[in-house]
Amino acid sequence: MKEDCSMDLGLTGKVAIITGGGVGIGKATACKLLLAGAKVVIAARTQATLDATAQALRAETGGEIEAIAVDTTQMAAVQQLVDRTIERFGAIHILVNCAAAPGGLVRNAIEEADENNLMLDLNTKLLGYFRMCKACVPHMRKAGWGRIVNVGGLTARCTEALSGMRNTALVHFTKTLSDEV
Repeated sequence: MKEDCSMDLGLTGKVAIITGGGVGIGKATACKLLLAGAKVVIAARTQATLDATAQALRAETGGEIEAIAVDTTQMAAVQQLVDRTIERFGAIHILVNCAAAPGGLVRNAIEEADENNLMLDLNTKLLGYFRMCKACVPHMRKAGWGRIVNVGGLTARCTEALSGMRNTALVHFTKTLSDEV
């Protein structure tokens, strides 16, 4: 007989939004949260990828999952995602920020570094996470329960990519947010 190694994490019925939820870490996180009983909204820029992921995770877990396209570089789009989540599930308890270009867009020497790509990296990851937190925290406060996970990266602690500054700033933002909320 196979031993059940699962544990109750107290997430049954909780509502989670996962940015970057269509692939990679975001998709794996969505699967784990669904298996733990949470209702999940996966969000990213490409609706087709999100739809395929939601269909696969629904079949694998039997959980409640919605797929909503969002561009986290735009506050209006972030607010629309949050509003649709509230409309569908009535609350937000968990936010997992995972949207970013893996490794960053600026991975070359300073002389060749593209300022526009660096700004896009910062806008997507650092400011995108900020926007998501800003929109979700009031709903977590209202629910009296909330958890935020900001997925960073190793480039905060190494010198292989100039884009790593987004992860270093993310550490500061996350610590400041944890002290506040």
